[in-house]
Amino acid sequence: MSQHSCVSLKVILYRGLPVFYLLIATAEAILAFARLLSLSGGSNLIRDNAQVGAGFVLDCISSGTAILTGILIYVSLAIFVLSCICVICTGKRSGTCCSQQICQPAILRFVTLNCNFPFYVTRPKNRFRHRMIFLVSSSILRLVAVIIYATVKSGDIDGRQSQVALLCGISVLCPLCMILLDIFRYRIWWHYRPSCDDDRSYQRLSPKHVRFLPYHLLGDNRSMIVPGNQPCINQNTCTKRELEHIMIFHSSKYKPQLRWTELSNSDREKGIYVGFHCTTPEAAVSIAHSDFRINNKPPQMLGFGVYFARSIKGTERKARHSGATICAEVQMGKVKEVTWSQLYTVSNSRRWWKDYDTVYYVHANPNRDEFCVKDPSQILRWVIVVNEAYDANVQRFRLNHEFENTQCGWV
Repeated sequence: MSQHSCVSLKVILYRGLPVFYLLIATAEAILAFARLLSLSGGSNLIRDNAQVGAGFVLDCISSGTAILTGILIYVSLAIFVLSCICVICTGKRSGTCCSQQICQPAILRFVTLNCNFPFYVTRPKNRFRHRMIFLVSSSILRLVAVIIYATVKSGDIDGRQSQVALLCGISVLCPLCMILLDIFRYRIWWHYRPSCDDDRSYQRLSPKHVRFLPYHLLGDNRSMIVPGNQPCINQNTCTKRELEHIMIFHSSKYKPQLRWTELSNSDREKGIYVGFHCTTPEAAVSIAHSDFRINNKPPQMLGFGVYFARSIKGTERKARHSGATICAEVQMGKVKEVTWSQLYTVSNSRRWWKDYDTVYYVHANPNRDEFCVKDPSQILRWVIVVNEAYDANVQRFRLNHEFENTQCGWV
């Protein structure tokens, strides 16, 4: 299968997730009601046999969501049928037909109890964890119920427990299938790959590469009025140095650290500094799969090496290339600080390599400081964002629209 076909299949599967969740939830609800009818039909097994009763309690706990989902599905279908009857009887057609209304993403999420909190926009890993805890717990409880049903002595009752055990065992497949769907959804968000990387998606990424970020997750897109999707409350006093946090919860003007010359002695001894690098999408993809490369082509104001600025805006203003932004954690090593009058000592050369690891340019304007490292091995880890103009996958997967149709703040 070609890379293009593979991406197209992923797009189809991802955009169809609400329908897949609905189908699985419907099957689980049907199996839950079938078990309930089997246990309550004829003599009441739940009342007459303590072991069956214990299994039923565990079964109900693990299937409570399925039963509620089934009720919601039936109510939704009833509303749908009544709406269609009203349209047929009155002869009036609304702007949106009934089938479109019932297939709205918010409706599908509601009947499958699949939350869409704004909190999850920037925290897909949290959504995955919460779902995993719930689904794995349900699967374990249901497996225990299967064992209890299956080990009831057939002489004690009329044998219906075998049928219930079979139905319960089949129903375990439902949460397992949902787990697979959740893993797929999580990988699309957390292990995101831009469209410019589609042709190389089969190649191994550098161990220094943390992740690609979809461009719509950048901090400039956070909202002060949407709970859970707000920027970092600490703003410029934030002490977090996680690269994802810096890119997602802070604006493009944000500088994670003080100027190198203003850092405390202890921070300078640690030598870890966060820098921003702007380049082309093609170069960014190459970096993600290998490493940074030194620029040896003059003119180079701080000499030959890899250049970084203190903020996204800072690197966009200085960079010769554009299309992708890289936020990196850099080991500064021994630093040579230079001012405007001292640039001639480092420009277009590698003479400073012998005694220093990094050149830091102390600009008259603090917002325009930049630094150059001599060795890509000093760059410890990074995250990459490809600009909207060069990345079609956000639109293909509709990631930037997934939370726009959220209703009541959670569904």
